[in-house]
Amino acid sequence: MPVATRFVAATPLLFCFAATSLCAQPPLSQPPPPQPGRIRGTVLSDLTGSPLRRARVTLLPRATGLDSTTVETDDNGAFDIPAVTAGPYGLQATRDGYLANNAPRTSRLRLPRVIRVMPGDDLKDVTFRLQPWAVIDGTVRFFDDRDPAMGVPVYAYRKVYQRGQKSYAAVGRTRTDDRGYYRLPGLPPGAYLIAAVYNKPVDRDRPDESPDPRKFPDRERSYGSVFYPNGDRISDAVPVQVAIGQELRGYDMYLRQTFSVRIRGKLTDDCLGRTAEGAPVEVVQVDDDGATLPVNADIQQLSNGQFAVRGLSAGTYEFRSVVAPGEPAFCPGRSEREAVTVGDQPIDNLELHLTPDRTTVFDIRRDGKPVTENLDIRLEPKSIDASIVPLQQPQDPSRRSRVSASLRANEEYSIFVSAMLSEDDYQAAPYKVAAGGATAINLRSDGARVAGRVLDSDGKPIPGAVITFVPGNMVPQLVREAYTDQYGNYEVAGLAPGDYNAIPWLDAPPCDILNPNARIECARQGRSVNVKANEKSPLDLTLPGS
Repeated sequence: MPVATRFVAATPLLFCFAATSLCAQPPLSQPPPPQPGRIRGTVLSDLTGSPLRRARVTLLPRATGLDSTTVETDDNGAFDIPAVTAGPYGLQATRDGYLANNAPRTSRLRLPRVIRVMPGDDLKDVTFRLQPWAVIDGTVRFFDDRDPAMGVPVYAYRKVYQRGQKSYAAVGRTRTDDRGYYRLPGLPPGAYLIAAVYNKPVDRDRPDESPDPRKFPDRERSYGSVFYPNGDRISDAVPVQVAIGQELRGYDMYLRQTFSVRIRGKLTDDCLGRTAEGAPVEVVQVDDDGATLPVNADIQQLSNGQFAVRGLSAGTYEFRSVVAPGEPAFCPGRSEREAVTVGDQPIDNLELHLTPDRTTVFDIRRDGKPVTENLDIRLEPKSIDASIVPLQQPQDPSRRSRVSASLRANEEYSIFVSAMLSEDDYQAAPYKVAAGGATAINLRSDGARVAGRVLDSDGKPIPGAVITFVPGNMVPQLVREAYTDQYGNYEVAGLAPGDYNAIPWLDAPPCDILNPNARIECARQGRSVNVKANEKSPLDLTLPGS
């Protein structure tokens, strides 16, 4: 009996040596989970150096899978972001009455625009210095009796260059109160064009006036818009320059009487072959350079696709209308854009046509071969008001090199490939496309590289600087940016062969980088470099005024 017991007890042990997978094994030691990082610091006023409480500090993820976090500063201006998952982030501080800041410092060094938090990192003494925003205020009154003009939209415009043309960006907007007073807060330092957009008839509210748009008067006295100080067009405006935290008061404007005319027209839907019922009509003013501004005109929709517009003074305008695809189901999107010159006489029977969008086919190639990967491709229309069109590639890799998109007729689009297959890739011509037909999207993999340092006037490295490489042909698809690390070093890849102007800067570009008219000014702020395919060039830069 004892022998039998020993034999039975040994059998499982021998079996475990033969088939260890069926036997319980001691647990393997697991590596400890990565320790989170931590970011701490202070938010100060740049003017006084005093701490700012209730400021908001936001951690901005720069990679997928990371979370954004926002904390508020305490009474001492201190903030603490605990439990930060390792990865790349940006940092931004905001507060009411101050301009946002995304370029903090630690000790005396400026942090890079993108910081990489490693497991267990404790980033201390991060300091934001916030600059107070500027303010412009004044009144809008009627010129003839100096009465306040109530409820008038007032805009602060900046000249910008985007999508290949000059335009006006409304940085601030407000309305006048019952005293005709306006206040435009939140302005960064710079030059602004101030406009009071009115465009209303003098006798609009008289009791005997008919509300029927079909009885709009052909010609009438109106109060037009005014561009500070007293211009009728934005080309007559005098820029108002504001410094950091400056409050400019008393920028008063007066609405003067002029003549305006009535316009009647009809909108036809070319997809349906009949008048467009209920399609919206918009009117904007066009300046001498082709940039557009809003118009506070009275636009009324009538039956049978007809419309009437009241309150347009002499000048050039653009009439627009857009209908989304699927209205009705068998029609694509349709659009109209018609330039109209208004004089001192009314216009009847203005004909507008909603033209159907056109299908455009794109053949995507890299080094002449069809691509099988997903790319981030967008089509940017030249018209600022038109929507950007993303190119959707099929799920099947074998079909990803040939895609199509429905584009507005009579519109020009710029092709942008945002994420390349390799950091040495760049986009080759063509860079623009019109609606209809077929075109190519070409990528090349023989891009050049440039590496170096950014130094101040004393030869010390500058961390967190931005270097913008602007191509000599001013093609925006070829513009590249790089950032210096904590030692002032940078490297940029994916440069198309050719000439570039390398412009270093910190908080804001020193010139209007993509404006062809600013080419000479920008050249003085940077350094020229010629790059060749598959080659790496050295280039050290000095930041002016640092």
